[in-house]
Formats: sequence, C-alpha cells, structure tokens
Amino acid sequence: MKRITFSICILLTMLSCKQSTPEQSLNEDTTKTRDYAASLDTGKGVINNTNSPHVKLKSIDIGDCRWTEGFWAEKWKVAEETMIPHMGEILKGDIGHGYNNFKIAAGLKEGEHKGFWWHDGDFYKWMEAKMYIYGVNKDEKIVEEIDEIIDVIAQAQQADGYLSTPAIIREDIEPFTNRKYHELYNSGHLMTSACIHYRLTGKTNFLDIAVKHADYLYKIFSPKPDHLKRFGFNQTQIMGLVELYRTTKDKRYLELAEQFINMRGTYKIEDDETTLGYPIGDMVQERVPLREETESVGHAVLALYFYAGAADVYAETGEKELIDALERLWDNVTNKKNVHYGSHWSNPLWPFFSS
Repeated sequence: MKRITFSICILLTMLSCKQSTPEQSLNEDTTKTRDYAASLDTGKGVINNTNSPHVKLKSIDIGDCRWTEGFWAEKWKVAEETMIPHMGEILKGDIGHGYNNFKIAAGLKEGEHKGFWWHDGDFYKWMEAKMYIYGVNKDEKIVEEIDEIIDVIAQAQQADGYLSTPAIIREDIEPFTNRKYHELYNSGHLMTSACIHYRLTGKTNFLDIAVKHADYLYKIFSPKPDHLKRFGFNQTQIMGLVELYRTTKDKRYLELAEQFINMRGTYKIEDDETTLGYPIGDMVQERVPLREETESVGHAVLALYFYAGAADVYAETGEKELIDALERLWDNVTNKKNVHYGSHWSNPLWPFFSS
C-alpha cells in the first residue's frame, strides 16, 4: 500500500467517487453502527460462551471472581502495579515503537515502521491485558488511556477496513501479498481485544473498528480467492472472529472462522509468492486437513492457536468431526508431546512440538 499523508487522505475522502454528501455518509455509518449495537450480547466473560450451545462449562463475568490473598493475589498485584504498566511504557515509547507505528500509519507522526510484523497484534494484547486489570480495579484512568489509543487506531484504519501498520506505512508492502507479514494474527488480537473492551466498558468505539475490519475480511476471504487460500496459518483470527460473532451475533463471522479451518490442507505444499520467506508444510499445520489430523506437528504456538479456534467453532456448531479431531490431538499433545518441564515445546527456548 502506497504511503499517503493524512492531509491527502482527507482530500481523497472529500473527492470520493461515491455520489453522496459527507452528511449522507455520516448518517449511513451511524445507522450501521446503531444497527449492530442494538443486538450486542451482554455477556462479560473472557470467553463469552454463555449462549454457546455445545459448551458445558460456561465462563463467568470478568471480575466476578478474584484472588484476595496468597500466591496468585500477589502475582495479580505485580501485574497490576508493575508488569503491565512497564509493558505500556515500552510499547508506547520509542524503544517498543508499537504505539508509534499506529501514529505513523494515522499520519500523526513522521517515521518508519519498526518491530516484528506481528507487533500490532502484541500491542492489542497489551491493551486487552490492561482492560482485564480495569475489570477488577475499576480505575477510570485506564479507560481514558485506552480510549486515547483507540482514537489513534481508528485514524490508522483504512477506509475499506484494512488495518495492519506495516503495509500502511511501508511503500514496498501491499495488503495480503505474503503471509509472513502476519496480518491475520494482528486481526485476531484486534477483534478479541475490542470485544473485551466492549464487555468491560459498554463502549463500541473499539468494537466499531473491529467490526469494520471483520467486514473487510469477510469481503475479501469469503469468495475463497486462490491467492488467499494459504493465509490463515497463525490462527488467532479464528478465535477473534468467533468472539466477535458471540458479541455481535453476526453469523458471517462464524462462517468465516470455519472457512479458515476448512481451507487448511486442501492445496499442494510448495512455495508460492504468498509463502516466500516463511516455512511451509507441517511447520504451519497446512499439510493435512484438521478433521483428518492425528498428530500435533510443527510450531506449537501456531498449532495451539489453531486448535483453540477450532474448539471455539465447535462450541457454536457442535460438529462431531471437529471435536473428534480435537480429542485425538489433545491425546497426542498431552500423552506424546509433553516433556519433563511441562511444556509442549521440544526445547524451553524453541517453540516446536517434541517428537
């Protein structure tokens, strides 16, 4: 995506080829937001499975249970007072550069993209963690801080709903040209974080961004274009789409989540222009369709995101083939892939399943 300045963005919006006045466009956007906001679910669980028909153990609301003393109460206090604030200082500063990326993408700051391709997603995870702290201590300064960030993210989001800062900032990257840029990983954490923000505040400012982005994903992925068939490899978007479905009750998001599962293992395993620069095959769980899989292989983080997303989809659909596959994989992971220090990784510093 070619970089454009904030002022040019404003000009292009004013000169849009859509034959509608700014007032008409504003009314249309407001109506759309009001339409989905009217049907939002009121559940406040971390995983909002209150109405999931195939779940036996339901999530309680955030803040309904808390540690008041002992080991975990102490760890919570460390997270509240030290860990998460320190992470914020880094991510919002020049060293972490996570917030800077959004400011640059929004045209509010000069500079270049810095950090890993998945930096946006990790920034959303910090925002989500911040909201969990708010869910217990109810410190309104947290909401004020997060809402200020949300305003910048909204300005960084493109008119069509696309939102991943590397491709917005850099002139040599176009959206969804290579999966190594981790766009769907960023998408998944965006949607999840936005759902948590809504559940704890009742505000839709972050959810509006997530809905606009999910609509964009549905538009480009639901036709199943050949070029995009291999993009769902770091599968946080499955979990994010299901949470967004649970929150908005828009079935398109659940359909798209299931589509990402269905696409895996349906193509020839070879490098193409969308995979260059990143491993293929078992490493990213794309060789065998999930419903036929018998062994957990490759990158453990990618796999467990995938399995967790599939479990979310099963919770809504009740598909037997899906839960049967997950049961097989659970058995394989817990009985054959665990090592003596309790991890699924073959090495404490290397995130791959042991053999």
